[in-house]
Amino acid sequence: MEGTPLVGDALGSEWTTVLLLGVLAVLAWTNRTAARKWRVLARGLFRMRLGRQLMREEIDLQDRSLLVLLGVSVLVLGLFGWQAGVVFAGWKAGFGRYLAVAGMVALAVAVRFLVLRLCGFLFQADGGIGEYLYTIVLLLVATALAVLPVVVVAAYRPEARAWVLPLGGALAGAFLLFRWTRALWIGVGESVPLRYVLLYLCAAEVMPALLVMRTL
Repeated sequence: MEGTPLVGDALGSEWTTVLLLGVLAVLAWTNRTAARKWRVLARGLFRMRLGRQLMREEIDLQDRSLLVLLGVSVLVLGLFGWQAGVVFAGWKAGFGRYLAVAGMVALAVAVRFLVLRLCGFLFQADGGIGEYLYTIVLLLVATALAVLPVVVVAAYRPEARAWVLPLGGALAGAFLLFRWTRALWIGVGESVPLRYVLLYLCAAEVMPALLVMRTL
């Protein structure tokens, strides 16, 4: 029947269903045990600067619920990238390929964090690095939440994949551009020379993103 996953449909496989149910369960757990976290995300999402009070009192990168949401974001964004690859690039579908894509997303996030920490250590100054780290986490979680409905539709509505996956790509791209804009805003607001901010964006943001796209 049109609109339902066919037998053998890779995007609607059993492991995809288990993964999505697990993601929804984690979101429900977060809503029950740390509902305040959603308010923090909403407050920091579209503000160009988070503010020292918000970072000091509301955001902690070692917070368990925030780390769980970050992990869920990697899983969701990995699933979205895998779906897009299967539909538009002709990848052979399978759980192993999904793990490779999710691992690449996790590696990209980890490398970005390490680069920012290394910059802070080398220059012996924060220069807005701490705030930008918080911004990365907040916008990654927001991107995953925005893409989650797209992932669900793509998994179970084959006829919608041709338009819903590009829509998800546009959403993810918009959040990425917004994050880079905030990086510029934070850097300039912290009196970091614009050339250094642009150098960071090219070396640690734009070029890795292009390399990941080329690799995929």
